[in-house]
Amino acid sequence: MRRCAVVVVKGLGFALALAACTRAPVPRAPVPAPEAPRFAVVPPTAPDFIPDDLYADSSIIEDTEYISGPFLRDVIGVAFMPGATQAERQAAIDTIGGVVIGGMAYANDGEYYVRIAGDSTGEAVTKAVDLLESLP
Repeated sequence: MRRCAVVVVKGLGFALALAACTRAPVPRAPVPAPEAPRFAVVPPTAPDFIPDDLYADSSIIEDTEYISGPFLRDVIGVAFMPGATQAERQAAIDTIGGVVIGGMAYANDGEYYVRIAGDSTGEAVTKAVDLLESLP
């Protein structure tokens, strides 16, 4: 339904007509939530950001052939030795094919949350952890 109003203002030898109309609101598609940041370059210190879906039920897997107990699907936490350079951090994350999706900053650094390609078995998680532990 459309409603209109016209207001005429007279003064100093001129008339000004103002018109205003309203209409029923048009339904709009919902605005999608912003996507969690993915860090194209590994930050020099851990980001202080936890993705909203990190601990969602769909992100948690339990008791597989490779890992017993609950664990995050295709996500590992990585903490670097003090003094590790940004280039060393980048090389380590690149070695496992990971992408930094968040982290927890504490002290002068923190823990990086890294998503890796994998499946629901936990095999990729265990292989990535083993590979990182083998690095200097």
